[in-house]
Order: sequence, then C-alpha cells, then structure tokens
Amino acid sequence: MQSLKKIHESWNKLEPQAIEAGLPPGDRENFKLALNDLTIAISNQRLEESLLAAIELYGQYAGLARIFSIPTPAEFYEVQYGVMSSMGEASRADWDAATDRIAAIFSPWSMLLPVAGKKDKLLAQQTDLSLKDLQEAINSEEINLVVFKGDIALSNLKMLEKKLSKTQSSQ
Repeated sequence: MQSLKKIHESWNKLEPQAIEAGLPPGDRENFKLALNDLTIAISNQRLEESLLAAIELYGQYAGLARIFSIPTPAEFYEVQYGVMSSMGEASRADWDAATDRIAAIFSPWSMLLPVAGKKDKLLAQQTDLSLKDLQEAINSEEINLVVFKGDIALSNLKMLEKKLSKTQSSQ
C-alpha cells in the first residue's frame, strides 16, 4: 500500500506538468482510471485482477513518453504493453482478447523495428521473431507456449530497451 501511495503522490506531482506538456485529457483520464483500478484490486487482494490492472497502468506510459523527452520511444511501451496484456488475457483463456492485443503491437513495432535495427540488428531480428512466435503461440491457444514465447519476447524487449535508452541518451 505504501508503494501505491507513492505512485499516487508521484502522479499528483507529474499531472500538472503532463497537462502543460500537452497530455490529451483522454490519456490523463485513462492513467487515473488505471491507477485507481490497480489500487482497488490490490486493496481487495485480488491477485489476477491486480496483475491485469498493473499491466493496464503500464499501458498508459506510451502517452507520457510522447509528451516528455525520455530516451525510450513511445512505440516501445506500446509493444511491451501489448505483449504483457496478450499474455494476461491468455492466462485467463480469453483467446480472442489475447489475439486482439498481440495483433495491435505490429503497427507500433513496424515503426520501432527500423530504429532498433540501427542500434542492434541481431537483437532487432531476435525480437521481431520472438513477437511473431508469441503471436503463433496465442493462435495455437496453448498457454505453456504463450508463457515461454512471451517470456522470451519480454526478455528481448528488455535488452532492446537498454540499447535504445543508452543510444538515445548518448546523442
């Protein structure tokens, strides 16, 4: 609960800056709703709901990345959110939602892939293949494949994030 309180306090401090920087009202409202949903789920000690709410809150970072100068492109957050949310939906056996979530990553990924390829061609290719493997695993509706393929994709994305933020910050 202390960590949640700190998140609420941090958001309260950041929100005026986000408004001034041009965060659209819908994005701001979505962030607040996701944070509130996470707080309620954790307060009620509902583990699965808490995990899904945490993923939804993470999904709001792309909007913040678009208005603030941060090293990692907003598309990265969209892709990572899509991977996490598709895995979450698969864990609930909601295969239609998982399919929709993973399909939604390929538009932002198509914008991120060329940038990633300039930083580390091999890692970009590995990440691309791991995202396609996860999509295939979701299409097969086999949760164990989704877990393995999703973990690989998340690991690749974590390494990619380090490359993107390191390169961006050194420019």
